[in-house]
Amino acid sequence: MEIEQVQAQIGYQFAGPDRLRLALTAAHRSGIDGTSDDGNRGLAKLGMCAVEMTETYWTIIVEKGTSKDANVQDHWFKNKRKRASVCRILGIDHCLTQSVRQQDRAPSTDVLATALSAILGAIWLDLQTQNRDFPIIVEQTFAILRNMETAIARAESTGTAPGLFSTDDEMSSPFSHNIQGSQAGSVIEAHTNPESSGILNPDSNHLAHDQSHPYDIASFSNSIDFVQDLDIFDFGSDAVGSIWNCIGLPGMNEIADNPYNMPYPGSKEVSTAKRGSIDTGDGSQPAAKMRKTQKRARSEHADRNDETALHQRLLQEQLEKSKDLPCQIRSSLGALLDHPEISNVVPDDAQVPRLRLLYITIGSCQSLLGFKDMLHTARNLSNIHSHSAGSDLRPPERYAEICRLDNQEALSVLLRRYHVVELFRKAQTSLFQDRGLIVETPSTHMTGQRAMPGNPANRAQADLTEEVLGMILPGLANGSPDYQKTRRHISQLRRLANILTIWTDFYGLGVLALLPSGANQSEFNLTDYMLLNMTEKRIKAFSTLLCRHQGQYLEALSKAVEPALMALVDGRLSTSAAFSIEILDSQVLERVPKGCVFDFLR
Repeated sequence: MEIEQVQAQIGYQFAGPDRLRLALTAAHRSGIDGTSDDGNRGLAKLGMCAVEMTETYWTIIVEKGTSKDANVQDHWFKNKRKRASVCRILGIDHCLTQSVRQQDRAPSTDVLATALSAILGAIWLDLQTQNRDFPIIVEQTFAILRNMETAIARAESTGTAPGLFSTDDEMSSPFSHNIQGSQAGSVIEAHTNPESSGILNPDSNHLAHDQSHPYDIASFSNSIDFVQDLDIFDFGSDAVGSIWNCIGLPGMNEIADNPYNMPYPGSKEVSTAKRGSIDTGDGSQPAAKMRKTQKRARSEHADRNDETALHQRLLQEQLEKSKDLPCQIRSSLGALLDHPEISNVVPDDAQVPRLRLLYITIGSCQSLLGFKDMLHTARNLSNIHSHSAGSDLRPPERYAEICRLDNQEALSVLLRRYHVVELFRKAQTSLFQDRGLIVETPSTHMTGQRAMPGNPANRAQADLTEEVLGMILPGLANGSPDYQKTRRHISQLRRLANILTIWTDFYGLGVLALLPSGANQSEFNLTDYMLLNMTEKRIKAFSTLLCRHQGQYLEALSKAVEPALMALVDGRLSTSAAFSIEILDSQVLERVPKGCVFDFLR
């Protein structure tokens, strides 16, 4: 009976209940006859390693984080008191089999923490011995961990101890629509035999079916296809079977002995445990930190909903503008507004609405109205003082101008982006002229020269950063605090320049004026922070799609507005005649559908 109770509470039904029974058995050592039983300690060791593997997989693969992000993660499961608290919340403390000398006492924190670790190890082993694919094992483990985390947060915030699987949708398991199968350990339809193992439905002993989760873990499953294309993991047919073969290690003890368990940067409390212990002892993690994480997740989810709603409204407005045009023209203009392949460009659902907004707003009447207002503002400023520093600047002057334009209004954002592109373009040209193009010939092959260490692409980016740093601060001592601070800033600017250069190479410098950069007329503001949050690989894939369907239109529009942009940058705007975009009536421009704007700028 205790086995069934624990299975219902943790939301998983074992194919081999003996593993769960062992996980609930504490270690025993007799000082009288010298007998000893290791009990659930072996499974507990495996459970800690399983959690580390699951969290690292989520950070690196699903969230597209770095090794540093994985190293500094501070998961609640590493804390003994948190694990013991979950045992009490779920009522597992009443189901434990303690040693003879402790059976009359309440289970200690260590006993409860070890039991929960052992249960996770038993779940992992139960799935692994059924030859389940590695991503499926990680998915189910992750689902159980997140439900436990939610139980902790609720208990700490309300002072109550709710059941782990309540009838609330946010406490339900989300995986049934992603993992379907008839073998033990899979999540299957609700009418399936409840003796099959898998994640349980909270209201019955049957398995979960079509439920949602506040952490949107369904994206975890959607990312598996993306993961299979990566070089760092291979989850093909060879992954079926032993988990040790999946990760290329002879066993999990090596992982357990050397985990990268580091505190968060800036943390005042440092664990006394040695670097190698995956358990942080009895130190407690503030509940406010967990609630802050959940609040941020809800905020990001709300932002995605807002961006989706905004895209739908802008799309409807554009379709309304073009409803009186011939059917063939409406069809061609529709390709400038949205495309289904955008969802394939980014596996991360959180960035799809943002890219859809960029796809529809770049080169739209809203972006052009914003640029028109910038030109009007710049002409008024020019009557008071010289606003622009000009386009022909030396690198130190250009970098100083970039710093001056930091955190300014939309006009300054546009000018800053221009100077960022130009700074790194000239540095790249200088670097190429100094070093040239290295070509390997038969005469130079195998001459005993040692190859340069590191990834060539990463090394080239580092060289470019050093080149710019040397151009703007030639006398700065390497390793000094000012050097490190400036180099970090230059590295961030280099990433921004790489992204912007993709578009300027396609369409010319005028495309910078076609981006939504926070003007009053634009409801969507594409900030530098948003751009830097997306990898260059994704930006390139999106830009290829953009060029294929909007390339000719954006190139023509970029050339049409580039003279006005260069006059703005050079400081010639006040002495130049009004450009066509300045003369264009704003009310007329607002009524023009995207794709027809170019006819008014000729």
